[in-house]
Amino acid sequence: MHEYICFPTLLPHRTGKPGKAARTVVVRGEIDTVTAPVLADKVADELTGNSRIVLVDLAGVTFFGISGLIVLLDLSERALAANRVLALSGCSPAVLRVLEVTNTLGMFVLDDATRTRAT
Repeated sequence: MHEYICFPTLLPHRTGKPGKAARTVVVRGEIDTVTAPVLADKVADELTGNSRIVLVDLAGVTFFGISGLIVLLDLSERALAANRVLALSGCSPAVLRVLEVTNTLGMFVLDDATRTRAT
């Protein structure tokens, strides 16, 4: 079982059991200059936990600004430095568009469904 952190209105809600091999951060709504720091904090918390893999589920993201991209790039670097994996899954069209336009798609570990939609 994965732990889920949901951002229905960017307020965290936790369920699941701590200490598992992988964690999932489920993101909903808009990721902009106001909400990106919240995302950064929540994912960073997971990266410093017991899990080696942190999966960021972006299927519910309706707007994804450059501040969200900067946060994900920074978190990816931090994960690498900590010998952990930050993976993106279910990238919504809003997220996929930004990753494609900025040519940063290849900088992330992606789930198969996102990789297929991006090609």
